[in-house]
Parts: sequence; structure tokens; C-alpha cells
Amino acid sequence: KVWEETYLQRISTVSENALFGYELVDTYETELGFWAYYSLGKPVFEKSLDDQEDQILGWLDQETASLKSTLTSRKIQSATIQFNRMETEYKIRYLDKPWLQNRDRNFPSLIPKRFSVAEIQMNQALANLDLFAVEEIWNKYSMKNGHAGIFLRDKNTHEKWSGPFVFLISNPEVKAPGVCRIESDAEGQVNLDIPFLECGLDPGRWVISWAGPVNISLHHSILAAWIKSEVGIKFHHDGIALAPNDINQLSQVLSAIQSPFYQILLPSSSQGYSHGNMNIYIGEFTVDSLEGMYFATLHARLTLPGSLRAFDVVGKSGNANKEKARSRALADLASTVETLLNRNPIGLKED
Repeated sequence: KVWEETYLQRISTVSENALFGYELVDTYETELGFWAYYSLGKPVFEKSLDDQEDQILGWLDQETASLKSTLTSRKIQSATIQFNRMETEYKIRYLDKPWLQNRDRNFPSLIPKRFSVAEIQMNQALANLDLFAVEEIWNKYSMKNGHAGIFLRDKNTHEKWSGPFVFLISNPEVKAPGVCRIESDAEGQVNLDIPFLECGLDPGRWVISWAGPVNISLHHSILAAWIKSEVGIKFHHDGIALAPNDINQLSQVLSAIQSPFYQILLPSSSQGYSHGNMNIYIGEFTVDSLEGMYFATLHARLTLPGSLRAFDVVGKSGNANKEKARSRALADLASTVETLLNRNPIGLKED
């Protein structure tokens, strides 16, 4: 008996918590289990639905006012995110609850009409959007940071919206895998290090798209180009000095390197160039012989302007002629440097 009363009391408690407005009328026991009868008063049930609708209307009023404030502040990206979140929540709060939509009433629900106010505000803002790039050509310098202006504006009045904006950049000419996602600052300035370096997009024609609503397609095409950084050559000697002829040969080969990012200039003096030097620290230069063959190996370290990172480079060659072995080791070192300079500059920065 005690167990039965405890069990029925627990059922009653759980049911009252889960079913708002229901009242327990009676219970009885059979061989198969316990039965419970509930009564739902219509006035109580209707009031619970009214309360739910009032809560939704209050929430819609707050969200609509907040959206209007964001749009008045000219922050279209923030407004888009805000409206998307509001649309998802509206579905959960109202559209997924048929007992609210299908109520027997004498007048239409105010909820859809109230939500349409926010829809109208958002659609009016999106109707006249234009994607504008300040620079039609984006130039990236290897040795310094650069920025470009791109933002959203009203296509009729040219009134600018405030950032930050989120854009997707792709390069259709080289079919770069994936899409680069970048974010501007409040003024619509984007850091060119991101698409050029971090995303690895090559120079050429790029397509820029606004990361807004899926039904809004805004694109702009710009031309991207690397501007080569002029780099001088400066030699340092770590315990060994190369002969003047070796220095001259190495300088000539290095200056002929065709890097897409750097223009190597011959040293005009021992001080190099004031705008930046490629520093080459000469290490050990050995020539060994074996069975009539000479094997030359030159070790060096290399640094570029603006970088604290040092790269170890090696030149090797073998020849029956000792001088040719030395000469070809110098050329092989230059080839190693060329391979390094042809890499995307993001790999040449400090780790």
C-alpha cells in the first residue's frame, strides 16, 4: 500500500510538471499497471497559449527594435547575422508549434505580421546593395604589409555601410582549391597578407563575393599582382673568405634569379642597399679529391630583409677539373637560393 501511494504520487508530480494546465482527476490499478485520468480546462489551456504568444510577441518586438538599431548604425554584416539568428529562433518558437498556428480564433495571429516587420526592414536594406572595390588592382609587396579597400554601399546613393565585412575570395584563372575567407575592418580595409600569403592565392584575376544571405549574390572582379621587392646582396664570412672571383661569379648568378617575389640586385658596395639586403653568411667551402675527381661543397646561411629566420643553403658539385668543381658548387648554391626565393613569402617569415 505504501509503495502504491508513493508510486501514484510520483506519477502525479511528474505529470503536473510536464503538462501545464492539466489536473489529475483519478487513478486506478489493473493487473497490467496503473491508470491516470486528467482533465484539461479550456480556459486554462487557452490562457497558456495566450501566454506563449505574448512571450513570442515580446521577443519579436525586442529583436525587431535591435535589428532596426543595427541597420540605422549602417552595420549590414551584423544585421544579416542578427536576422539569420532571429529567423532560426522564430521557426523554433512559432513555426514548429502547430498548436499555436492552428488555434481556433476569430482573428489572425499577430505573430507572422510582427515578424514580417523585421523581414521588410532587412529586405529593404539588401535591395540596393553594391559591392565596391576602391582599388581595381591589388598589389602585394613581398617585404611589407599592404591593405586594400572593399566595402558595401547603396547602389543609388553610394552611401557606405560600416564594417567589418566578411568576403570570400577565389581565383578562377588558376582554379585555386577552396575559397579564401577574409574580414575587413570597420572602414572596409582588408589585410592583403591573408589572401596572398595565408590563402596562397596566386596573382591573376580574383572574384570577391560578399558572405551575406544565400539569396543575395554580390561579386566584384579585381586583378591581383605581386610587386617584386628589390633586394641587395651582402656577403659575410664565417671563418672563411671567398676569393673575389668566387664572389663575383656568385653575385652574377644570384642577380639572374627570376623570382616572382624578389628582384636581386648586384651589390654596389660592401654596405649593400639601404632598402634591404639578402645576407649570405659564407661557411665552410671544401674541395676533396677521390680517384681523379674533385668534390666541392659550399655551406652558407641566408636571411632576407624583415625576417629573423635563417635558412641553411648548400652547393655541391663534382668534376675532374678542380676549378670547375668549385665553380659549379657556387652555381648549385645559387640554384638552392633560387628555389627558396620562389617559395611563397609566408614561408620565409619568422616562425
